[in-house]
Amino acid sequence: MHPIATAAASAGFSEMAKNDTIRKVLIVAAVILIAYFGYKWVKKSLAKQQATEDNLIVGNSDSKRGAAKMIATTLRNAFNPSGYSWIIGADGTNNKAVFGAAWQMKKYKIPYDYVAQEYFNTYQESLIQRLNKELSASELKKFFSDAGIQPGSVKL
Repeated sequence: MHPIATAAASAGFSEMAKNDTIRKVLIVAAVILIAYFGYKWVKKSLAKQQATEDNLIVGNSDSKRGAAKMIATTLRNAFNPSGYSWIIGADGTNNKAVFGAAWQMKKYKIPYDYVAQEYFNTYQESLIQRLNKELSASELKKFFSDAGIQPGSVKL
């Protein structure tokens, strides 16, 4: 083959390979941008939805009663991880769940009285007495602090 034809052919192939590489880089960049902005959009939508749900709970007394019932159930499950009520005093306490419930009370502004009433209605037991049995003095203080409850405002 003639040297000039060979040079022209290889220049055409290298130009074609260069264009193909540029096209692949652009496609990868487009996919990355779409994924990034899609992630941001989904994250923003979920945060907006959570804020709306939080506002509904905080502003609606029926929702607060429902949330109080869920928190009371969470507390009972934390006090009685096995689920067998006859060994509630022996099967330990899930402190992480107890403090998580306290945090929910504070976040959603659920009054302690609502939670205590729902706990009593469901389990025929005083919540404060169960808290005293399950938690040490320092843990009880932390529970009330995490729940946003002022010392001395809860009666036995």
